[in-house]
Amino acid sequence: MPRAALALLAAIACTAAQAGTPAVVRLYQPGALEALARSNPAHFKRVSDILSLASEMPCNTPRFNLEVKVKHDATTEGCGLGLLTSFPAKRRLEFTLDETRYFAVVTMADSGGRVMHAAEER
Repeated sequence: MPRAALALLAAIACTAAQAGTPAVVRLYQPGALEALARSNPAHFKRVSDILSLASEMPCNTPRFNLEVKVKHDATTEGCGLGLLTSFPAKRRLEFTLDETRYFAVVTMADSGGRVMHAAEER
């Protein structure tokens, strides 16, 4: 019985290895978007639209996930709930488009806020 289980696990491992892992693109690295525009213009357009959408609305909502799925046939894998402490604010986003997984840091659209000291009152 143990040999049969071992053979089954080996067969599963071989199948998984043959399927391969999706390509990974880190869009936050310098030149990554430009390289994507040259190598895959169709993905570049869809990725640009997803990043634009993520900058305008919260990316951790069912509405965002639905729009990404319907408009771009992509799936969101993760969205940082916290904003990075920068001005303007940024958040992390992960999504899969076709067989490629993208990691991005999205700059949030201007919400009319301003930089102020922590002790300053509004």
